[in-house]
Amino acid sequence: MNKSTSGRNLVGFPNPTSDEFNVILDLQDGTNYKVNVINAFGVSVFQNNEVYDSNKLLKINAFDWKSGVYLITIEAEGEVSTLQFRKL
Repeated sequence: MNKSTSGRNLVGFPNPTSDEFNVILDLQDGTNYKVNVINAFGVSVFQNNEVYDSNKLLKINAFDWKSGVYLITIEAEGEVSTLQFRKL
């Protein structure tokens, strides 16, 4: 399990992962948020705008990504939180 380094409380698992990475967010239902995942070279490999639903985890499919370290950035309500995970 991995916790965020700044901003809102984020919890990610499993870490490391070989296929899917799940994120638990600390947001109110209906909150718009932006997800961005960058690799160790600073290249964005995933971006999406979402609406938070407390009944669902944020699931990021990393199956086809190369092994390495990735940073997930969540931007919501003017706050930015970052979470690191490793892809096997």
